[in-house]
Amino acid sequence: MPNWCEGKLKVRGKKEDIMKWLAECVSVWKPDVEKGKPLYDALVYKKDEDGVSYTYDEEFDELHVNVKHDAHIAGTRRNFVEKHENDFSFGAEDGNEIIVLPVKAAWALESEPYEELSKKYGLDFRFYGYERNMEFNQEIEVVKGVTTIDREIKFKDYWWECPDPMLGG
Repeated sequence: MPNWCEGKLKVRGKKEDIMKWLAECVSVWKPDVEKGKPLYDALVYKKDEDGVSYTYDEEFDELHVNVKHDAHIAGTRRNFVEKHENDFSFGAEDGNEIIVLPVKAAWALESEPYEELSKKYGLDFRFYGYERNMEFNQEIEVVKGVTTIDREIKFKDYWWECPDPMLGG
C-alpha cells in the first residue's frame, strides 16, 4: 500500500476547458464482475456515471462540483480527486478561471502527465502536497504544457516546520 501525497490541485483556464477536463478526465470507477467469464478474467472496472457530477449555473456564472467517491484523474498514475462537494464562482477579468480540488497521489505527483493534460485541454495546473510519513512537501506547476516548478521540500524538523504535518501519509 502506498503512502499518499495529499494536497490541493489548482486548475486554471477558460471555464469551458475546465468543464471539459472535468467531464473527460475525472471519473469514479467501480469494480464489477462480468458474468460468464472465468473468475480471473471476471473482475472489471466500470465507470460510475453518478460518481462525479458538475452543473453550471449560467445565471450566477457558478460551477457546482460533486465528487461522491475518490475519482481517478485520467492520464495520471494513481492520482485521485478526493470525495468532496464545492462551488466555484466564475467571472475572472482575464478569462482565466481557477478551481481548487483536494487531490491525493500515490507516493508523489508526477508532472509529466499534467504537461500532456495542459497541452490537450489548454489548462495550467499547480499542486502543493504533503507526505507525512516520508516527511516532505511537494510543489509542482505546469503552465502551457511546460513544468515551471517541480520541487520536493524537505525539513530539518518536519513536525515543527511543515505548515500542516498531519496531511498525507
